[in-house]
Amino acid sequence: TWTVCDGSNNCTTCDQEIFLRRAMTADITLPPNFDNIDQPAFSCSDPTICLDPTLACTGVPTINGIPADGGSGFCELNVVSSDDTLFVDAGSFTILRTWTIVNWCNSNDILQEVQVIKVEDDEAPTITCPANFTAGTSANACEAIVILPAAQVSDNCSPLDQITVETFLGNQPINGNGGSLLLPLGMHTITYVATDDSGNSSSCDVQVTVVDDIIPVAVCNAK
Repeated sequence: TWTVCDGSNNCTTCDQEIFLRRAMTADITLPPNFDNIDQPAFSCSDPTICLDPTLACTGVPTINGIPADGGSGFCELNVVSSDDTLFVDAGSFTILRTWTIVNWCNSNDILQEVQVIKVEDDEAPTITCPANFTAGTSANACEAIVILPAAQVSDNCSPLDQITVETFLGNQPINGNGGSLLLPLGMHTITYVATDDSGNSSSCDVQVTVVDDIIPVAVCNAK
């Protein structure tokens, strides 16, 4: 009831009726999927990543923007969630978050939906090659057995699945970080390739120059 009075104390009243309607599951707005369709997926290296269902970044069911749990005025609704995690590899996985909303005032009014939350490793490893270097030939051959130093490799989320060393000579790659190669005279480009468990790859090159640094041996005829 609203009452309005003027300075002479003449008053009048009017009534306003406010109807309260019970919330229904049909009023629910569900949080979006983070699946690169509804919303972008999360990066596994993002320091702000939050996967707890109580946090705002992945969202909760709402009614008119208000969280639809019993603590927000919708006491007739009960909201619960459960997670199932599907691992693709160590750095990429998907959370299937099942939201169940039950209307305690109507046993037939139940809503259950799955929210898809993807976490992806889409960054390649960081790789730094050794410095360019020069190697000398063997004593009796115009080629050198070159010992390749290891590259410095790191990754954001996934274990390093493979590090190989490749040459332009058509040799089979060396499965390992460094190793030995037989190289002829000249300048050679050696490529290091690092691949993480999610299939992301990066590479770098080192120049190896093979020179003939063996001093000739003079052989004189005996008199």
